[in-house]
Amino acid sequence: MSSGARPKQVKLDGSAKQAFTSDLVTPSGFRFSVECKSVNKDVDLLHQSALLDKFLKQAADDAASIEKIPLLCWKRHRKGWIVVLPERYVFSKAIVFTNYYSVYREWVVCSLDALLGIEQPEFWFDFEEVE
Repeated sequence: MSSGARPKQVKLDGSAKQAFTSDLVTPSGFRFSVECKSVNKDVDLLHQSALLDKFLKQAADDAASIEKIPLLCWKRHRKGWIVVLPERYVFSKAIVFTNYYSVYREWVVCSLDALLGIEQPEFWFDFEEVE
């Protein structure tokens, strides 16, 4: 069963719903709902893409259902991973985030490596939610 369908098809309590809605099971307090895609189709980030829009909608809807921030991880064919996350979140944090590729609509696009290079724990975790 896909991650997006789990909460709709199975009754889950709050903590289980938090853990199993996204494609990755994450620790308590982790701010993101992670949607992973591997598609053998490249996307031009300078122009509208129905496929990318579909993936972003799924990521946003799943994240909204558990009150987290959507994070789309996309493995590109014969290229590295990219990630797409809301522009408002990235630039609202007091971090230096200069390694992004572009902005697609209201989403920041960067390499997964650049995102993982963010070492500030407050970017990744909401410490009030950590048990």
